[in-house]
Amino acid sequence: RLYFSGDIPPGIDKVTEIAAQLLGQAISQKQRENKLRVAELQHAWEELETREKILQAMMDNTPAMIYTKDLNGRYLNVNRMYEKLFDTTREETEGKTPFDIFPAHWAEQFDAIDREIARTGKARVLEEIVPHKDGVHTYLSSKFLLHNYEGTPYAVCVISIDITRKKEAEEELKRYKEHLEEMVRKRTSELEQFIFVASHDLQEPLRKILAFGDRLVTRTVGSLDDRGQFYLDRMMITADNMRFLLDDLLLYSRLIQAPPTFA
Repeated sequence: RLYFSGDIPPGIDKVTEIAAQLLGQAISQKQRENKLRVAELQHAWEELETREKILQAMMDNTPAMIYTKDLNGRYLNVNRMYEKLFDTTREETEGKTPFDIFPAHWAEQFDAIDREIARTGKARVLEEIVPHKDGVHTYLSSKFLLHNYEGTPYAVCVISIDITRKKEAEEELKRYKEHLEEMVRKRTSELEQFIFVASHDLQEPLRKILAFGDRLVTRTVGSLDDRGQFYLDRMMITADNMRFLLDDLLLYSRLIQAPPTFA
């Protein structure tokens, strides 16, 4: 059968209806998929925000000073302790560099260390001197790189603890130790001098005691009773012991006063 222009082939309405139904189903399926995808993205975003809030809360409630800087030295984030110590806010600090906050010679030191870590990728723990309104403070700082999900470094993180009082206590303890050591040296020197003088000065009266004792022993042979001889023997034995003791003390004083010799 022949069809002329404008004629509709038989069954075309049915085909069109089926095509429309399939298209509608496809559109509905795509809309459901999009809605599910949007819900997943919304959930992921909310979870990310929650994690960021938890991390910020942890940073803000630690006694340490914490901040992050990008690889060009610009501040990305600071915690509450940083705000308190430098009388600033997170918003005021964001995007600035150490040269916007500290005098040039201090900023150069901080910037050089952070750039070294960014260049080498090696974490460091070091002591840093940081200026404050009430003078310089000493910090123990841990510096390391942060990486994104692809493993690419994007920031330097710094965690610093103020150890100024600890350093001052160490210096005070060092001074006190040196003072005690000086006192010990002085007292030891005085004791050495006393030992030398005492041992030397007591030699003469002891020699006289021994000399007169020898005369008594010689002249009183057989003339003393047992008690008298006992007393005389005890005197001579004690004098001999005293002589040995003084000789040892004199030798000791000479040894400790002599300069050390090495073979």
